[in-house]
Amino acid sequence: IDAMDMIGKIEANTRLRMIGISWEFESADAISDFYDILDTMRGLDEQGNNTEKPQISGRLHVGDLTGAEMAALQARYPTIQITFDHITSYLYYYNYDGSQLLYTESVYDGGDGTYTGKPSRPSTAQYTYTFAGWSKKPNGTADATAQKAVGADRSIYAAYTATVRKYTVRFYNGSTLLQTVQNVAYGSSAKYTGKMPVKPGVDKPEDYEFSGWSPSPSNIRGDTSCYAQFVFTGYIQDDWDVIAANVENGSYKRVYEVGGVKELTLTWVDGAEETIAVEIAGFDHDDLADGSGKAGISWIAKNLLGENKAMNKTKKSAEGNSGYSIGGWKLSDMRAYCSNDIFNALPENLKGVIKEVKKLSSNGYLNKTGLDETADKIWIPSQIEAGFEDDLYNLEGEGETYPIFTDNSSRVRKKINNPSSEPWWLRSASKYLGNDNFKYVSSRGEHDSNNSARGGGGNRFMCVLPCFCI
Repeated sequence: IDAMDMIGKIEANTRLRMIGISWEFESADAISDFYDILDTMRGLDEQGNNTEKPQISGRLHVGDLTGAEMAALQARYPTIQITFDHITSYLYYYNYDGSQLLYTESVYDGGDGTYTGKPSRPSTAQYTYTFAGWSKKPNGTADATAQKAVGADRSIYAAYTATVRKYTVRFYNGSTLLQTVQNVAYGSSAKYTGKMPVKPGVDKPEDYEFSGWSPSPSNIRGDTSCYAQFVFTGYIQDDWDVIAANVENGSYKRVYEVGGVKELTLTWVDGAEETIAVEIAGFDHDDLADGSGKAGISWIAKNLLGENKAMNKTKKSAEGNSGYSIGGWKLSDMRAYCSNDIFNALPENLKGVIKEVKKLSSNGYLNKTGLDETADKIWIPSQIEAGFEDDLYNLEGEGETYPIFTDNSSRVRKKINNPSSEPWWLRSASKYLGNDNFKYVSSRGEHDSNNSARGGGGNRFMCVLPCFCI
């Protein structure tokens, strides 16, 4: 009985079960045509149950075929073994991630690939790459069997060993090269081991404090030149009216520097005097309230005021909400204290030259999306102005960071006669932590806000760091 001829004449959907076939075919296409006929049938398993595909197993032989043909036939009917006299498979060589075909090689009868090319891979800032062999998967490691026994079409990928690149970091003071550090691994840091840099080109270098390097010699990502940075810490002797005149004539940025310090004596309503230091926090930083431009010099106290204050002595109420942060800076007792008590305690020649500037502040839980605009002569910093990044609990847009605030240590503040640092208020009311929270700077220079405006007695007293503009 010619079983193969019989199968070709069976009607579609006939149940077929045939075990142990052994037939010859002229080509892979002829086997594929035979499989097309099988695809029209259903089958029976060993228990006589219906199956979706015919149940057939055994061996089919063909003289020559390719690896692709072999793979396709085995995928259609895996229970049928395909034998052959000769097979031609193709070995596809790709770059490391498979995005580019580099070479195609014909391999006969399950032999090995013989391509000896060594493709290169461009270096990145972090790594250089050395060809290590071929991998059976993209971005893989070298596999010694990748070119071996190629019995079907196969894709392989260039594999590399990665070496971290090293760079040179140079430290300068002005145009003078102080030190060169070589072989600094990508992502690591270089350490300056020379003498402390001294400000060049000035009459009194002792008035300048070395503050670090720019750019920072950390997280190195290429050859880097780092330049010494200095902060002016000398005392300004000019009177307030002279300083104001220099702002008016435009010479202030030439005469003074950020970090410059001046003593200021406040005279409180009871006649008591308090002397603190204030420093130049920035030039052209704050917008004038009248819209005419920028205030020339922004000043921030280096010392905390001697008397601690609450942001609000009692709860505030607005639009059905009640709490110690409702209404934010705009409605706070702290703002009234700054505008009245602190301003009135200033020397007359300073009060006369202070400029009213625009401040933007969150109004707390009352409005999670809105900022209040106020016109202030005396204020306290916001979270962003004090150098902290925006977070989930504050509103963006409360000004810009003053240059003097660079890290936690730059925010640490003390009272004149107290050797210990203390926390101080920020004007930023939290938008998510309830109705009782203003942000503040801890004694370590970090920021916090948890129930900050509410203490055991219904409010909380902390230090005040006043600011003003000329």
